[in-house]
This record gives sequence, C-alpha cells and structure tokens, in this order.
Amino acid sequence: MKRCYIFLITAILLAVISSTTIYAAGNDLPDTTLARSVYVYNTDSGIALFSKNAQEAIAPASSVKLMTAILAYEHYQNDFDKKISVPKEAIDITVGNNIGLVPGEEVSVRELLIALIAGGANDAANTFAIEIAGSLDVFCELMNKKAKEIGALDTVYKNASGIDADGMVTTAKDTALITAYAYKLSGFREYAMITRYVMDKTNKSASRVIHNRNYLLSTHIEPRYYDPDAIGMNSGYTQEGGFCTVCAAEEDGLTYIFVILGAAKDENGNNSSFNMASELIDWATSNYGYINVLDPGEIVYEVPVRLAKNVDYVIVSPQTKLEYFLPLDTDIKNEVLYEIHLDEKELTAPLYEGQVVGKIDVIYKSDVIANADLITKSSVSASTFLRMIDYLKNLFKSKQVRVALIVFATLFISYLFLSYVQFKNTYRNRNNRK
Repeated sequence: MKRCYIFLITAILLAVISSTTIYAAGNDLPDTTLARSVYVYNTDSGIALFSKNAQEAIAPASSVKLMTAILAYEHYQNDFDKKISVPKEAIDITVGNNIGLVPGEEVSVRELLIALIAGGANDAANTFAIEIAGSLDVFCELMNKKAKEIGALDTVYKNASGIDADGMVTTAKDTALITAYAYKLSGFREYAMITRYVMDKTNKSASRVIHNRNYLLSTHIEPRYYDPDAIGMNSGYTQEGGFCTVCAAEEDGLTYIFVILGAAKDENGNNSSFNMASELIDWATSNYGYINVLDPGEIVYEVPVRLAKNVDYVIVSPQTKLEYFLPLDTDIKNEVLYEIHLDEKELTAPLYEGQVVGKIDVIYKSDVIANADLITKSSVSASTFLRMIDYLKNLFKSKQVRVALIVFATLFISYLFLSYVQFKNTYRNRNNRK
C-alpha cells in the first residue's frame, strides 16, 4: 500500500510538471536579479507562474536536506518513535549547522526528523544516512535513485546535508519537484512548520531547543523576514550555492511552491532570498486563480442536419463548464479562443438530446488549455420519406449495384433483340407459306 501511494505521488508530479506552461501575469513581478535561479508554480494545475534559469545547474546548498528527509520519512514511515543510536561515523563527517549530537546518543526518529527538517541539522542528516544505508556513499546512491524516480533528472547528490561538494548539483525546477513530493507526504508539512521545539533529554544530553532555520517562519533568530503566509520548507547557505529558500503558500485552496537558489545579499546586507520569497508569494497569490473559460450557456453552434423532419439544423454546445488556472486579469473575450471540431460537418437524423457530436478546444496564448465534448441540445427526428430517398440514392451509388444494373440492362436488351429477331423470322416464315 505504501509503495502504491508513493508511486501515485510520483506519477502525479511527473504528469503535472512535465506538461508545465509558463503564463507570467501582472506588471508587479518582483525583482529577482539577486538570485541565480527562481521557479514558481501552482501544484494544483501544474502551471509554472515564473521561471528564471530554472534548469541551470547550481549547488543545491541546504535544499539537499529535503531529499534526505524524504528518504528518512519513508524509511521509518510507521515507526517514528523508534530510537536511533547516533553512529560515530555520522558525527565524524558533520560540519556546519548541527544540534550537538554525540556518538551513542539515543534519539527518536521523530526528533531527528524535526531537527533535520525544521532545524536544518547536519548531524541529524548524517545520522539518518549512516543508519539507513550503512555509509554516506550508499545513501547518496539512494538519494540519486529517488531523485530520478521523482523526475529530478538533473540533480546529483554527493552528501546528505548540502555542504558544497564537487559535482553536486540541482536545478530550481528539480528542487520544485522534490519539494512538491515532500509536501504531499502526510505530516511532512507539519514538521516543516515547527518554529520552536524542545527535544527531550537523552542518555547523553539535557533537553535541547530547536528553532526553525527558515526565517520566513521563525522570528527567534531573525524577525525581519517573517511572512505569515509562508509554509516551510527549507532554507540555508553555502559559499557555492549562495542563499537558498524553498517554501510554499496556500490561497483559496490552492498551493504554490517557491524555489530561490543562488541568491546574494542586497545592498543593505539582507538575505535577498527571504525578501524575494515574500514578494513572490504576494505576487502569485494575488495574480492567479481558477477562472471560468467555458460556459455551455454562452457558446452555441448551429450544425446542419440531413434527413431531418421539419428542421434543417441542430444546436450544439459544450457538455460541461470549465475553469482553468490563469492570470486573474485575463481578458476572456479577447485572449481566450475556441476551436470547434465536429465529427461530421453535416449531421444525420435521427439525433438524440445530449449526443456527443464533436469537441471544443479552449486556446490561450497558442496553447490548448482545456477541451470539452460538444453535445446536441435537442432531439431531431428523421423524415421517413427523405431517408427512403437517401437510401435509394446511396443504393444506386454502389458500384456493385451499378454493375448489376448494367448486366441486367445488357441481358434485357439482348433478350429484346433476340425476341425481335425471333419474331421477325416467324413473321417472314408465315408470309412465305402464304
């Protein structure tokens, strides 16, 4: 069941993001010049709202921890209370941000996940890597395999924490795929939203306090970046990767993912990735939404009908009302086009109400964004007389019938000719006898 669930998430993400079309909206698009790569998309529709160098290879920095957390989350899916003894090898390879784990310390999976996802703890990341795979190299193989399964084909992992390493790269679009996958795992989002957590004391340590390293959420360390609309998911910094911020937001039941990689400080020394994320959240949630692009009551088309009784045409219209995720300022009348495709240019009676006779495509910026069946709005009875005439016409158009008629005519004419010759001979013989 677990494997089926994971496969379903992956299939949905691949189907959605692989068909992404970018529709930038509004004139208030935030300035993204201080970031190397940016990607913003709506998970419900699969529409990318904004993309800047989204497929350019870049050091992933702390965003690596998203994949580490995914593997740990799925490995211990139903056993978060399990106690893990921190391996010495995990501590030996830990550098950078950590919560001070020591070899032999007994910590639950749940608290290690919180330390990793919310606190960005490298020692928690390495503990999972060694505990799950036995070595960092083998764990990286698992990470790279999972990335390919999710569809992040341009991502290569060299460690579990995101510390700069030769050949370790990702892209903003890949990171969005990975983030969306993590976001859909039950409970993952809740861990990413924890701003302050007190770890229980362990066999080798007093209790610890973990603060979220994503300053869009937590105000304990740095209050100036707080954004009440931001949801998780990861943030960090490395020399090669620069500042990275990965977060989500929800508005009117819709979910958005924001990925900012390779950001620098602004002229005031601020982490531009946090400010950029806040501005992009406001921009995306204000400018986009589902709007009505097809209404059965507004689009009707008259189609000629053959062999009908008392009528020459039937009215057809879309079977369903359609909404699509678009810029809210879209001028439906002038920017959205419709193409009607009938199964036949001229329909033939009888027809019943609701009969599918074609389809209608909805087109926006040269892309077919949606379609619906066209159905008849009423029944049309056939004329018995016209159907008989049509049957005879078609009958005589048949090659076999034409050949048969020619043969019949030839035989009939031959018969008449022979009858005439016989009659003439008989008449001559009678006259001779007289």
